Amino acid sequence: MSIQRSTEEFGVVGDGTDETVKMQQWADSLNDSYAELVIPGYTIKITRPIIFPPGFIQPIIKGVGFDSVIDATGINNEPAFVFQGGSGSANGGEIGSFRIIGNDTTIGIEAIGVNTTVFRNIKFGRLKTGILLHNEFAGEFTEYVVAEHCDFQSACKTALEYKRTNGLDSFHGSGLGTGCTINQALSETEPKIKIGPGCLPYHSPLDINVWTRNSTPIVRNEGHVNTNFYGDQKVEIIGRNVVELVDSTKNNVYICGHFMSFSDTSRLGRAIYCDRLATNEDGTISVIRKPYSKDFALTTGANATVKINNNITAFINLLIIGPFYEFNYTLLMYGNPLNDSAVVTVMSINRAFDQNNLGFPTLSTDSTGHLIITNPNFPASGFEAVISVNQIGGRYQYRLQ
Repeated sequence: MSIQRSTEEFGVVGDGTDETVKMQQWADSLNDSYAELVIPGYTIKITRPIIFPPGFIQPIIKGVGFDSVIDATGINNEPAFVFQGGSGSANGGEIGSFRIIGNDTTIGIEAIGVNTTVFRNIKFGRLKTGILLHNEFAGEFTEYVVAEHCDFQSACKTALEYKRTNGLDSFHGSGLGTGCTINQALSETEPKIKIGPGCLPYHSPLDINVWTRNSTPIVRNEGHVNTNFYGDQKVEIIGRNVVELVDSTKNNVYICGHFMSFSDTSRLGRAIYCDRLATNEDGTISVIRKPYSKDFALTTGANATVKINNNITAFINLLIIGPFYEFNYTLLMYGNPLNDSAVVTVMSINRAFDQNNLGFPTLSTDSTGHLIITNPNFPASGFEAVISVNQIGGRYQYRLQ
């Protein structure tokens, strides 16, 4: 039988004094009989992490809304709440309906090797990290830990971070689910979602609404190259900054979903949108990509542009444009199944306008599968290629049927 236990039963009164000891006693009361813990509607000050007992049953913790406040401003370089244990078993945790505030070094919630737990309706204020998913100990993994309807305010530097120390790489099904809102401050230099070295989120939700005021990428993937998410990403850029969804200097992120932007200065970066996706037994990934477009600045000589992967066939619309110069092609491009090379075939030349007699561009491929556009008469700047790619085939070895 589940019995509610309020923090007030342990002497917590919310009078502005340090109530860490009483809050830890409240957390320690969690066991099979006392599975539901209650946070009243006032501010509770803590100065050390509140660590909930490890195990295969995670708590149900409920506040009364954003009047229930955990004040962790006195905690430096540590989390306010720590949940731990339960890898490989449905833990049943549900934590929400309160607010956490700290300082620029505080972590709101750390979940260490936790499975099937939901963080719902939590407002994250000034913090270094809102939620840290951490595979810390040998053999641990994180599975189906999801935040829903959470608000990450602009003072929360990073909304969600994936971290691996001695645990496994798996963060299966864990991420930001329905109704999460994220604000990025004008001065912020950290991405809102950080995927750390050795981490593999897969089949994970990424359903976010983002308001950003600077050029810092929203997602940075320093983890596995096969990282993949599902969901819709909605971005509103306040100002005229160019903002990447996924940092183009780091690894790809595959997304089965949709991207919407209330600005023409948004860029996908290393985000790859897919209709279908499968991870293969050899560690590679097969995707049916959604149609996509990329712009490339062209300069004198050879210019590498889009890349077609092994055994992929794609129709390409190529527009090359500059002052008094416009060429439009329909191309068919195919990636060699045995190596990284590719071949390109010109299906049609739809427009050829060349008032200054710069000449036709030469279209070829290189040994890494890139489409190469060459014209020795192009100036150093002022010309660009707009390339739209529609994939029509996939890998024979691991084809999606």
